[in-house]
Amino acid sequence: DYVLYTKKNVDSALNLAKEAKILFESGVYDSASNLYISASNLNPGDYTHFENAGLSLIRQSKYLEAIPYFNHVIDSLNPENGKAEYLLASAYEYTGNIKKACELLEISTSYNFKLAFDARIKACLKSQEN
Repeated sequence: DYVLYTKKNVDSALNLAKEAKILFESGVYDSASNLYISASNLNPGDYTHFENAGLSLIRQSKYLEAIPYFNHVIDSLNPENGKAEYLLASAYEYTGNIKKACELLEISTSYNFKLAFDARIKACLKSQEN
Protein backbone atom coordinates (compact mmCIF):
# COMPACT_ATOMS: atom_id res chain seq x y z
CA ASP A 1 0.00 0.00 0.00
CA TYR A 2 2.91 2.35 0.68
CA VAL A 3 4.00 2.04 -2.94
CA LEU A 4 0.54 2.31 -4.45
CA TYR A 5 -0.97 5.00 -2.24
CA THR A 6 2.11 6.63 -0.61
CA LYS A 7 3.32 6.32 2.94
CA LYS A 8 1.73 9.65 3.82
CA ASN A 9 -1.74 8.48 2.72
CA VAL A 10 -1.45 5.09 4.40
CA ASP A 11 -0.29 6.66 7.66
CA SER A 12 -3.01 9.31 7.49
CA ALA A 13 -5.61 6.61 6.85
CA LEU A 14 -4.41 4.67 9.89
CA ASN A 15 -4.66 7.77 12.08
CA LEU A 16 -8.18 8.48 10.82
CA ALA A 17 -9.15 4.86 11.48
CA LYS A 18 -7.84 5.08 15.06
CA GLU A 19 -9.89 8.21 15.65
CA ALA A 20 -12.92 6.60 14.01
CA LYS A 21 -12.61 3.54 16.25
CA ILE A 22 -12.79 5.72 19.35
CA LEU A 23 -15.87 7.49 17.99
CA PHE A 24 -17.49 4.18 17.01
CA GLU A 25 -16.90 2.71 20.46
CA SER A 26 -18.47 5.87 21.94
CA GLY A 27 -21.55 5.47 19.74
CA VAL A 28 -20.80 8.46 17.52
CA TYR A 29 -21.45 6.47 14.36
CA ASP A 30 -22.00 9.34 11.93
CA SER A 31 -18.56 10.84 12.59
CA ALA A 32 -16.99 7.39 12.68
CA SER A 33 -18.41 6.48 9.27
CA ASN A 34 -17.15 9.75 7.78
CA LEU A 35 -13.65 9.11 9.09
CA TYR A 36 -13.63 5.51 7.89
CA ILE A 37 -14.80 6.67 4.45
CA SER A 38 -11.98 9.23 4.38
CA ALA A 39 -9.52 6.52 5.41
CA SER A 40 -10.78 4.25 2.61
CA ASN A 41 -10.23 7.06 0.11
CA LEU A 42 -6.67 7.60 1.30
CA ASN A 43 -5.80 3.90 1.36
CA PRO A 44 -8.25 1.91 -0.76
CA GLY A 45 -6.09 -1.19 -0.36
CA ASP A 46 -7.10 -1.71 3.28
CA TYR A 47 -10.40 -3.58 3.31
CA THR A 48 -11.00 -2.90 7.01
CA HIS A 49 -11.71 0.77 6.32
CA PHE A 50 -14.55 -0.24 3.99
CA GLU A 51 -15.95 -2.83 6.41
CA ASN A 52 -15.86 -0.38 9.28
CA ALA A 53 -17.46 2.38 7.20
CA GLY A 54 -20.26 -0.02 6.29
CA LEU A 55 -20.73 -1.18 9.86
CA SER A 56 -20.86 2.43 11.07
CA LEU A 57 -23.56 3.12 8.48
CA ILE A 58 -25.53 0.07 9.61
CA ARG A 59 -25.41 1.39 13.18
CA GLN A 60 -27.04 4.56 11.81
CA SER A 61 -29.75 2.47 10.07
CA LYS A 62 -28.31 3.53 6.69
CA TYR A 63 -28.47 0.01 5.31
CA LEU A 64 -28.63 0.86 1.62
CA GLU A 65 -25.67 3.23 1.98
CA ALA A 66 -23.65 0.49 3.69
CA ILE A 67 -24.11 -2.09 0.94
CA PRO A 68 -21.58 -0.65 -1.57
CA TYR A 69 -18.81 -0.67 1.03
CA PHE A 70 -19.25 -4.38 1.72
CA ASN A 71 -19.65 -5.15 -1.97
CA HIS A 72 -16.36 -3.38 -2.64
CA VAL A 73 -14.58 -5.57 -0.11
CA ILE A 74 -16.10 -8.74 -1.56
CA ASP A 75 -15.66 -7.82 -5.23
CA SER A 76 -12.28 -6.07 -5.14
CA LEU A 77 -10.34 -6.83 -1.98
CA ASN A 78 -11.82 -10.08 -0.73
CA PRO A 79 -9.78 -11.33 2.20
CA GLU A 80 -11.94 -14.50 2.14
CA ASN A 81 -12.58 -14.43 5.87
CA GLY A 82 -16.39 -14.18 5.65
CA LYS A 83 -16.78 -10.98 7.64
CA ALA A 84 -17.82 -8.74 4.74
CA GLU A 85 -20.35 -11.32 3.58
CA TYR A 86 -21.74 -11.54 7.11
CA LEU A 87 -22.05 -7.77 7.46
CA LEU A 88 -23.56 -7.43 3.99
CA ALA A 89 -26.06 -10.13 4.89
CA SER A 90 -27.13 -8.14 7.93
CA ALA A 91 -27.66 -5.04 5.77
CA TYR A 92 -29.82 -7.05 3.39
CA GLU A 93 -31.72 -8.61 6.27
CA TYR A 94 -32.52 -5.16 7.65
CA THR A 95 -33.86 -4.13 4.24
CA GLY A 96 -36.08 -7.21 4.14
CA ASN A 97 -34.13 -9.14 1.51
CA ILE A 98 -33.87 -12.34 3.55
CA LYS A 99 -33.13 -14.52 0.54
CA LYS A 100 -30.02 -12.48 -0.34
CA ALA A 101 -29.00 -12.49 3.34
CA CYS A 102 -29.27 -16.28 3.42
CA GLU A 103 -27.09 -16.60 0.28
CA LEU A 104 -24.42 -14.35 1.76
CA LEU A 105 -24.45 -16.16 5.07
CA GLU A 106 -23.90 -19.43 3.20
CA ILE A 107 -20.77 -17.91 1.70
CA SER A 108 -19.69 -16.49 5.04
CA THR A 109 -19.97 -19.90 6.71
CA SER A 110 -17.95 -21.45 3.88
CA TYR A 111 -15.11 -19.18 5.05
CA ASN A 112 -15.79 -20.46 8.59
CA PHE A 113 -16.82 -17.06 9.96
CA LYS A 114 -18.18 -18.09 13.36
CA LEU A 115 -20.90 -15.44 13.76
CA ALA A 116 -22.46 -16.50 10.47
CA PHE A 117 -23.45 -20.01 11.54
CA ASP A 118 -26.38 -19.17 13.83
CA ALA A 119 -27.36 -16.18 11.70
CA ARG A 120 -27.48 -18.41 8.61
CA ILE A 121 -29.84 -20.88 10.25
CA LYS A 122 -32.24 -18.13 11.31
CA ALA A 123 -32.13 -16.20 8.04
CA CYS A 124 -32.41 -19.25 5.81
CA LEU A 125 -35.35 -20.62 7.80
CA LYS A 126 -37.01 -17.21 7.56
CA SER A 127 -36.25 -17.14 3.83
CA GLN A 128 -37.99 -20.50 3.31
CA GLU A 129 -41.07 -19.25 5.17
CA ASN A 130 -41.47 -16.31 2.78
